[in-house]
Amino acid sequence: MVENFSQQLWEPSVGEKRKTDLNPFIEELRRPIKKIINKLREKIDNCEYTHIIGDDASGRIPALVFRKILEHVYKTKGKEAPKTFFIPGHSPAVSRVKKIFPTQVEKDTKILIVTDTIVTGNSLYTLTLTLKEFGIPFDIATIGIYSPLEGRNGKNPGDQYIQEIERALGGDIFYGSYATPELYEEEGHKLTGVKKDRGADISFRLVKQKTDQDMVNKARKDANILAEELVAEYEKSVSFEND
Repeated sequence: MVENFSQQLWEPSVGEKRKTDLNPFIEELRRPIKKIINKLREKIDNCEYTHIIGDDASGRIPALVFRKILEHVYKTKGKEAPKTFFIPGHSPAVSRVKKIFPTQVEKDTKILIVTDTIVTGNSLYTLTLTLKEFGIPFDIATIGIYSPLEGRNGKNPGDQYIQEIERALGGDIFYGSYATPELYEEEGHKLTGVKKDRGADISFRLVKQKTDQDMVNKARKDANILAEELVAEYEKSVSFEND
């Protein structure tokens, strides 16, 4: 979805303080996720999404935060929480989607794809093409979006550029920033314990020793804390975009 922003949205607003002592990589996700949730609020309140598919690498942490928020909202409305899966965007998606939907796809099925960064959209093409072939509608939530020409500098890549990616992928894109927070983009894979090289079909585990696993466990705990704080803000405010 094309919109106009004047600043990098993960920068704290005037007077804003971190609410908890979270890992700084996780904390950097707060503002862009708030922006996305605000855009998706009507869809979330209507419990539109039946499934969440996270990009299987650095998209894991954002997907877990979205899952926690949607689980809470759906529970308050007496609805079943969305099922969550992780699929690398470049992977042979047909077999993986068939595992998610082994029988006929229900008519009310709708997927929220969660990733950390969109530059050209190529990494999601195989997945979105498969979903379209299955007749499954979807939206895409990405922490950041930017063009390869502009780079990760917080500049608007242009409405036409974003619309071209939406047409190519076949779904609306909801983004939190014109970039991905630098710390998270460079170091985020260390928090998930898995990494996927550019263009790779599968991710691989990075955890080699106890200290690595401790870091992953702490990151997941911090992601839960962040989600709980966002849920609290979600409940008390019609729009918490600029809180």
